[in-house]
Amino acid sequence: MSPGEIHPRQATLSWPHFLLFAGLGLVTLFTLLDPEPSRSLGLIERFLFWLLHAGGLLFLMQVSQSVLSRVPPLRRLNPWIQITLAGLIGTALFAPIGTGLDEVFGLAAVSDDLNLTWPHQVLNAFADTAPAAVFIWVGLNAARNLRLPTLRETGHRPQPALQELSRVAQPAPLRLEDQSPAPALASEAATPPFWSRVPSSL
Repeated sequence: MSPGEIHPRQATLSWPHFLLFAGLGLVTLFTLLDPEPSRSLGLIERFLFWLLHAGGLLFLMQVSQSVLSRVPPLRRLNPWIQITLAGLIGTALFAPIGTGLDEVFGLAAVSDDLNLTWPHQVLNAFADTAPAAVFIWVGLNAARNLRLPTLRETGHRPQPALQELSRVAQPAPLRLEDQSPAPALASEAATPPFWSRVPSSL
């Protein structure tokens, strides 16, 4: 490894890659657990159902968070308030999409949503999804915001330990007038104060 090269363990995932892997993990988890909303679907349909739901939710919440961070009055808010608002806004934007996906996959009839009007179906979808979606979104951002700054984020590559120690231990070059000190000064510098007061016979 050349001097100044980042150790492989020091490199961390960027936020988009982290979000992508977290979304795929959630999709896999929901597909295997087979929760109530997708229980009547087969394995492949269930995977596609949760891929569209989890992927759409994460995408809209990330877009909402990016917009909030650029609005002057809102970007002064506490970061956790911004994250929570982004989760709520993203869930609200996804509610009509999720309702439409339920109908596409034939799940609206199973949940008796056909007896409700479209606005009521959307409100029900938001109320059912918002608590879990916002909780997951805050948790994902906590993993991002509570970690120490990474080398990729700061753009700083620290010197390796041995190189840093050798740089600190290397003495500064002596000037011409410093290379021949007076004998008396050299003797005083070489003799500690305590031994200078001790008689020579001792």
